[in-house]
Amino acid sequence: MPKLRNTFARSIARAKKLLAKWNTAITKTTLAVLNNKEVELRSYNNPHPKDISELARIIKADQAMHFRAPLQFSKRISEECDGLYFQGRVYISERLTSPKDVATTLIHEVNHYLNQSDEHLETKKQVFKEEYRAAVAEYLGQNRPMTRNLYKICAQRVCEDYDVPLPEEHKPNPKPPKGIFYR
Repeated sequence: MPKLRNTFARSIARAKKLLAKWNTAITKTTLAVLNNKEVELRSYNNPHPKDISELARIIKADQAMHFRAPLQFSKRISEECDGLYFQGRVYISERLTSPKDVATTLIHEVNHYLNQSDEHLETKKQVFKEEYRAAVAEYLGQNRPMTRNLYKICAQRVCEDYDVPLPEEHKPNPKPPKGIFYR
């Protein structure tokens, strides 16, 4: 297990270097949140006890699977989710190997933290709003200029990845999201 932890730590360190290199308001906020330990970074190999039932729900398994087959449990959740935010904890999938993938996932999950997204995900429209904002943050963090087409790509990705419909106010062209991107 120490090898996985070291690999995870190296992956996070490389992603943080890339965030610093991108040097945008979003990446500066993401790094500040991470460096000030406002959120706890975890891998799926080391879930917080309070999160095991939620992780099991996501992969449609019982909680006991985590204790019976912990590696299979973490592999399944890692394949299902690149990252997750739960009540002050950010999980990053161990299968993400490129610094860019880890960095954009950190931006996405820290955006959920900044907007306290886990507190309002009761309807599909709310899920779209939270995930769309975080998806746009990924591009803004990389200093990519947001075009109408890029907003549309983000919206389509969210609809597909989270199985939610495009809200009426975003048809035919998705609008820029509202919420906190940086502070």
